[in-house]
Amino acid sequence: MNSSLVTIKRSSIIFLAVSIGLVFGSFLIFNYFSFVPIGNFFALLSVICYVLTLLPSITKTIYPKIKCHPCLIWLLKYRRHVGVASFCFGAQHGALIVVERSIDMLDMHTYIQYFHGSIILSIFALLTATSNNESIKWLKRNWKKIHQLTYLIPAVLLWHITDNMRTKTCLTKIGICLTCFVIISLIFKLWKLWLRHRQSTAIVVIPSSKQVYAVPVEPTQINHDKLVLTAINNKK
Repeated sequence: MNSSLVTIKRSSIIFLAVSIGLVFGSFLIFNYFSFVPIGNFFALLSVICYVLTLLPSITKTIYPKIKCHPCLIWLLKYRRHVGVASFCFGAQHGALIVVERSIDMLDMHTYIQYFHGSIILSIFALLTATSNNESIKWLKRNWKKIHQLTYLIPAVLLWHITDNMRTKTCLTKIGICLTCFVIISLIFKLWKLWLRHRQSTAIVVIPSSKQVYAVPVEPTQINHDKLVLTAINNKK
């Protein structure tokens, strides 16, 4: 138990050091080579980290044969760290935009104009605040419901990128491509899950009442003396 805690703390320190080094290194590099706004660069880093957090679950559903790939296992193991990094980069992006454009945060019109960005940061902040074992124990089943909010981000993110980006750069195009990739992958994932649900549905016939029900039934739950089970969509 102690060794696992030490490993978690060590990995957290490493991720923190890498993130801080990346932030300071970015400021130094963009101070001399300002080919794109540094705010856009942090936004792209946030999008990349967000995509990496979804990659294990998407791959597990769509390409189950490669779900044991070392890279996916590593991403699954450190998904919390990558998610927190995504929020930090997104917050850096927002802070730089506020400073560069001299945005008045006390003006309600600001939140209307940047409504999509506020939604994204709010969801990221909620997910980051609950990305710990204590929150899982305290929230119990609600923890999973809260973290389902992550699937709302791609649509809002695409709206944010295409609607309110004054500076169009190559990084903006990359961000749009990554967001579209996530949206298409999530749609395909839902379609695969729906197909699996249909294939697991069975027709249960009760001879005594002559009634037919289409319900999901596990093979171990079948009582052959009372039920006659016929699988749906079992034809090849």
